[in-house]
Amino acid sequence: IIFALIDNYFVATGTNGHGIALAGGIGKYMAELVHRSNTDLSTWPVDIRRFMRLHTNKRFLKDRLREIPGRTFFM
Repeated sequence: IIFALIDNYFVATGTNGHGIALAGGIGKYMAELVHRSNTDLSTWPVDIRRFMRLHTNKRFLKDRLREIPGRTFFM
C-alpha cells in the first residue's frame, strides 16, 4: 500500500499471489488512505518510496535479480 507522489493516485500491488487472502485488509487500509490520508497501521514496510533510490542503482538491481528466484522458490 503506498501513497504516491501524484495527488489522488493510490497503488496496492505486489502481494506475490496472496492478493485474495489479503484483499480485505488491503481494501481497509486503502480506503483509510483515500479518506483520511493516513491509516491506523504503519504502512512503511510496504511503501514503495523506501525502494526509490535503490531501484535506480544497477548494481543493486543485478544483485537482487539473483536473490529473488531463490527466495520465491525456496523449499
